[in-house]
Amino acid sequence: LYDARDSLSAAFFLDGMDTLFFECDSLPFFGSDKDDRATYLHDNVKYPAEAQDAGIRGTVYLAFTIRRDGSMTDLRVVRSADQLLDAEALRVLQSMTEWTPGRYAGRPIDFAFTLPVKFSLR
Repeated sequence: LYDARDSLSAAFFLDGMDTLFFECDSLPFFGSDKDDRATYLHDNVKYPAEAQDAGIRGTVYLAFTIRRDGSMTDLRVVRSADQLLDAEALRVLQSMTEWTPGRYAGRPIDFAFTLPVKFSLR
């Protein structure tokens, strides 16, 4: 269900300035290491039975911000695949609460992500 080969776009705002940066010393990550996000999504995203029966597939693009304290905010669907798939992608991402914030110049930063969650029928 989750394909780690899909791209992840990221940017951050530093100290509330309006400047958008595309580099940092270390990206935020979920869990204890950088592979935990993909593993968690793969293990926890469940294809909604109604969507599966109807042959609905697609990629849901979610945007969210990992704050400098490791909390997640501003979670939203930026590109919908279907309401059933959107709801499942949101459900799983909302359960991901153990983030380590990104860092820039040694300081934790707020970092905005766009994450694709792909639903495909095999």
